[in-house]
Amino acid sequence: MLKQKTTSRILLLTTMLLLSSIMIGPQIVIADEGPLKVEIPEKNLVNKKLVLASDDFSIEINGGGQVPFYHFDTTAEQASFFLKIQRIVQYNDINENQRFDEDELVGDTTSTLQLTSVDWNLTIITENETTVEFALVSSQIRDPYFSDVEIELVNHFTAGSTAIKFDVNITNWPFVEEATGLSLEFELLWNLKGEALIKESTNEGVYLKTADQVVLALFESASEVTVDGVVVEEGAHLNDTAAANAPKLNIYIDYPNSSNNIFHDPMFGTSLDAILPLNPTAIVLWLQENVKAGFLGITAMTTLILATLLVVNRRRR
Repeated sequence: MLKQKTTSRILLLTTMLLLSSIMIGPQIVIADEGPLKVEIPEKNLVNKKLVLASDDFSIEINGGGQVPFYHFDTTAEQASFFLKIQRIVQYNDINENQRFDEDELVGDTTSTLQLTSVDWNLTIITENETTVEFALVSSQIRDPYFSDVEIELVNHFTAGSTAIKFDVNITNWPFVEEATGLSLEFELLWNLKGEALIKESTNEGVYLKTADQVVLALFESASEVTVDGVVVEEGAHLNDTAAANAPKLNIYIDYPNSSNNIFHDPMFGTSLDAILPLNPTAIVLWLQENVKAGFLGITAMTTLILATLLVVNRRRR
């Protein structure tokens, strides 16, 4: 009888603890002086270059070079990555593999817009303590055939994040009749001291990892794309090719034909694991995301175990 009462009381207390944790869980913070306030890294905008920098990583967006590019550094792993936007091509998917191949270019000299022929403006759209949005917008295209094309890259960065999401907006592309799609080509280069990287590719992402599986660079691309205002599921296709004996990848996002506009939102950056060794703020963010779930899970498991013991004890009696 004593054991049954004791077990019942423990079960009651644990149930109360579970209910309390559910009620107060959203208020739990890993800080002594209230919720953690995470702010945007130091921002520096000079001409057509914007740099977001902290002690642990920096992101540079540059529209003043030969081609627009993103430059990402992580001091924890001493790694540096460049993502260059090289060209836009129209093609005919002859082999129907839903990806651009070099022998599928159409339109002769009108098949390719090299982004070296594009001038850019960089402007900040909105900014506050936790968010900054800025745009790279084509101001002039010096190739006469593509002079009416408009390209806009709207970038989104949130405090505590380790990647930049950028909206690709291509308008007025002059498709030739036989073209079935458009391909946006990137070149990803990196410099890493003392270690080779492992590439992992999926339908929606390209990841560069260390031997112990830390993701140092990621390029993600959702398969959903908006074409002429209509959402197309499975409309964007990601593929890549690696350069032989060189720290370089060519990454392609392939889009369907459009009559006016293509809108898509890929992302480039690193993982939280890559900056955790030197970033106390990142550690606290990780704890905030995981401790609550773990706490609730342990409490629920304890309740389940004690309930089982109570049932077993009653059956023995």
